[in-house]
Amino acid sequence: MRTRRLVTAVLAVVLAALGATLITHYVRGADERALNGLSTVNVLVVTKAVPQGTPAGSLDASVTTKALPKLAVAPGTLASLQDVAAKVTASPLQPGEQLLESKFVDPVSLQEKSDEVVLPAGLQEVTVSLERQRMLGSVLTPGSRVGVFVSLPKDGDTPARTKLAVPQVLVLAVGEPSTEASPVPDGDSADEPAPAPAESLTVRLALDTDDAEKVVFGAEHGRLWLSRQPDDVPTSDPDVMTAEKVYE
Repeated sequence: MRTRRLVTAVLAVVLAALGATLITHYVRGADERALNGLSTVNVLVVTKAVPQGTPAGSLDASVTTKALPKLAVAPGTLASLQDVAAKVTASPLQPGEQLLESKFVDPVSLQEKSDEVVLPAGLQEVTVSLERQRMLGSVLTPGSRVGVFVSLPKDGDTPARTKLAVPQVLVLAVGEPSTEASPVPDGDSADEPAPAPAESLTVRLALDTDDAEKVVFGAEHGRLWLSRQPDDVPTSDPDVMTAEKVYE
């Protein structure tokens, strides 16, 4: 009987010790889990309402960086706008929400119809008419990014010049072909047959106010030429090109 009681007492002590060990490990694990949940990460949070179609590059004044607990951060939340630099908001954003990568899409996907891209918020729509060779012909499609070169004629002592005036411009739509009569030559050559009308296309561009002024001025007082500009094309500010520099 004494032996049985002794065994029972020993078992009780062992079980108590084992229970205490398990409880200690559980408490330590709970503490670690709690600390992990309290550790923070920096994420972008919306501070002002943002309309659909807003370029990521225009969001600096509408978002802020906040340190949030890991457990409170939604999957896919952005810490920087660099990853979505070439995209626009797929839907309106509201103050207080975390900025998710899934909220951004390529501008082409936001189409009102098959041949038109939605004008991003904060930009103006400008239409220019160009000959096919000046606007990439059939290669140019809605959603393309183009560089706008402006060539101005000689003006007094100022030589004729060409410069990339506006890089990375979003093409909203490309219109139907039309024909434009070439200008009638002055002087004795006016009796010569006029060249056949040149086929041109209208191109609708999305521009901010400063860039819209450059493009309109170039169309009014000079000539425009478009180049296709993929995202990886450098857009550093080039020098003005003149006749003297062509062969340098």
